[in-house]
Amino acid sequence: MSAVSSVTVVRNSGVVMIKIPPSYLCIELDIEGASGSRPEVALDVVERYRPQALVCGPMFEKENGHGSGYSQYTLARLLYRYLDMRNNINIPSRWPSRGSTISVVGNQAFHYRGDRIEPGATFAIQGYPSMIENSENKSSTARDLNSTGRACVGIHQDGSVVFATYTGGIRQFSDLLISIGVKSATYMDGGGSTSMFGPDVNFGLRSRRLPSYIMAIPSNQSIQPIPASTTTNTQPPISNTGPFTPQTQTPAPFPQGDVSSPPIPNHVIVPRREDIPVEQDVESEGERPDETHEEHAQEGYYGIVKGSASRNPIAFSIPAFIFAGALGFLAYKYIIKPKYVKENEDKTGDKNDT
Repeated sequence: MSAVSSVTVVRNSGVVMIKIPPSYLCIELDIEGASGSRPEVALDVVERYRPQALVCGPMFEKENGHGSGYSQYTLARLLYRYLDMRNNINIPSRWPSRGSTISVVGNQAFHYRGDRIEPGATFAIQGYPSMIENSENKSSTARDLNSTGRACVGIHQDGSVVFATYTGGIRQFSDLLISIGVKSATYMDGGGSTSMFGPDVNFGLRSRRLPSYIMAIPSNQSIQPIPASTTTNTQPPISNTGPFTPQTQTPAPFPQGDVSSPPIPNHVIVPRREDIPVEQDVESEGERPDETHEEHAQEGYYGIVKGSASRNPIAFSIPAFIFAGALGFLAYKYIIKPKYVKENEDKTGDKNDT
């Protein structure tokens, strides 16, 4: 169980970490269709819900046919596990074996590989890649070492859930988190998507529009948008340069006895698939996971080629035909033709001898 009863901030060596009672966790999505969500900037979410803390959600894929580029897209495809009983959200993962998932039962948080969640969980969020497991750095030693914005969700040794941001490589980020007591962590997003809000924390609220956010709202408080007519009159303004410190509240005691969750509503259900193409917002450069993460590199050359061909067969086949033609030409010029000429010369020489 968590020993933390309010939202607090820790700063250390460039890491900004917000410690949160696990029961506070909830998800903000503007769901459309089976697994889509409409994007918005973090500032809009903060002004509408007034959470005590917020961090950007997991990586995503821009939906085809709904605008191009981060400034124009209107719909994102959600790729990982989202569960929030308070908001009736239940979205299965399209990549159930990847990364790791943090889930909450009562006021206790759990961390498992892939999309596995603790039985009876009322909240769960899956991230990729898994950064820290049992206080051990699991981040790649060869990938994601560049310096850019990073964000994660984790579990501290005192039982609190943490939101954290850092500018640097993922492995260095993980080392620093371990040094300040984080025992488990999973990556959310980075680059231009990095955003976090909390007491005296105000990072990236006006940057990229994102389809999901993880929020901290006390479990005894209703998750309802604040009417626009009251936001400007009763709440302090939000600014990217000025701090905003919301009041902290102690969560209501969790009911004793059976802590299992009620049946999950069929809010949104999509089939689990391991073979769909993925283009994720890993960093501001929009790199693809099979080119940037060690797990995908381990799939080998064949897996990468297969994935590229399935994403865009026409664009893949044209260079393939050109490459095959070039190989054929070189084989003819330097192997077949010289051999043919030599055989004819040998035959001509034999005739001359006779």
